[in-house]
Amino acid sequence: MNQTNMDDSEKANYSPIPTSDSAGTLEKGRLDVSCGRPQTRMALQLNTYTATTWMLVVWRACNGMMALFFGLATYVQINDPDAALWMVGYGIPAFLCALIGLKPHVTEMLAWRRVADLHIMLCTGMLLIIGWKLYRQNTTGLFQEEEAREFGGVVLTILWLLLCRHSGRSAVGKLRVSAAILVTLFPFVCWFYFHVHEELRANWPSHCKTAL
Repeated sequence: MNQTNMDDSEKANYSPIPTSDSAGTLEKGRLDVSCGRPQTRMALQLNTYTATTWMLVVWRACNGMMALFFGLATYVQINDPDAALWMVGYGIPAFLCALIGLKPHVTEMLAWRRVADLHIMLCTGMLLIIGWKLYRQNTTGLFQEEEAREFGGVVLTILWLLLCRHSGRSAVGKLRVSAAILVTLFPFVCWFYFHVHEELRANWPSHCKTAL
């Protein structure tokens, strides 16, 4: 009896030796678990990299479009009485946007930041002057007044330069790219709308009608 039967303590410590099949299954399970985590991490990293790359492409494209817009805005000032002032006002952001489109990390260079900050400061002063003038005139038809359109152009310049500041410090986020898309579409849609509906430009000065 003592030799053929195990007592309770021996049964508690007894563990069957795994067969070759069970050992192989166990080893396969361990390999699957150990290999699954790195694969999941690699997939997540790949997805993150792809999303970041696409956002950077869209960001650079938006800066290229804004460089085109500011360049066109510079060109149409040739018939303006204050052509030199406004050509400089739009030419500088056109150049800064073109640099971002070519090299996004240029915003972290000291020269780019100094020029952008100085231009924002000057545009803010001009914005206050034009805004006070519009307030004194009690202007209602904003897009029919030349000063109101100039006010909108200055606001757009300030907004875009603020949006670009420190954009090269880290990966471009969804919020910045979404705002960039909206701001980029706005001037082109407005420009196209007013050029299609010529009656809206009936009261514009002659230099605003013939520039482009």
